[in-house]
Parts: sequence; C-alpha cells; structure tokens
Amino acid sequence: MKTFAIDFAYYDFGDQIYTIKWIMAKTEENAIDALIKRYSNIHILGIREMQS
Repeated sequence: MKTFAIDFAYYDFGDQIYTIKWIMAKTEENAIDALIKRYSNIHILGIREMQS
C-alpha cells in the first residue's frame, strides 16, 4: 500500500470546497476512486505519492 496526497475540490450545498486528503491505496486510480465514492463529483488539482 502506498499513501497518496490528493488536492481536490468538490461542491457541498452549493459551496466549492478545496481540500487535501491522504489516501492509502495500491495505485493512484484506486485512491481517486475512493474519493469519488465518498464525494461524488470532484476536480483533481494534484496528486503526490508520499515517501516512506
């Protein structure tokens, strides 16, 4: 498992929220899928793999 820091934006009751989440996943795609599952419609601003 790798840890990814994902900067993204999503809408919450009409307000656009910018945030960063740290997700543990095997690949970048799996990390993005986890965020989409939770927040539905997101806009990815940046993805970084964290070094251990």
